[in-house]
Amino acid sequence: MVSDRKIIDILSFRDGQPVFGGPLFSFKNSSLHKASMDRYVMEYKKNASPKLSFDTSMNLIIFEHLISETGEPQKKYTYIPDGDYEGLEWKDGKWVYIEKIFNQVTPEGQEPVPHPILDAKGNIDESKLSPRRPEDDGK
Repeated sequence: MVSDRKIIDILSFRDGQPVFGGPLFSFKNSSLHKASMDRYVMEYKKNASPKLSFDTSMNLIIFEHLISETGEPQKKYTYIPDGDYEGLEWKDGKWVYIEKIFNQVTPEGQEPVPHPILDAKGNIDESKLSPRRPEDDGK
């Protein structure tokens, strides 16, 4: 097999017996997915390893957006993560699709760097190149 899969499935019980699948995934606002699904299957290039997990702090299922690295969307084995994140939010008894989870864009030159080695003029601060000590972390 040239692709891998990650699956989100529904488990419920009917008369004490496990039942898998159910129409609890809503993708009405997605042009890439069927409007409703019984389970979500993420298929991608072998060893690409995109994220798919439940984020407890956001109360969302979050997964990486996939694109075909060869421009052939019909070939799932070419799908790789592109850096964007999609999600599913539990709303009105269904997992409802969210196209883009994170919209924040860091302006060029304002990237978060905890201990930059360049000063404001772009010169190397040699003192930042020496080994760090635990007591330096508060400075």
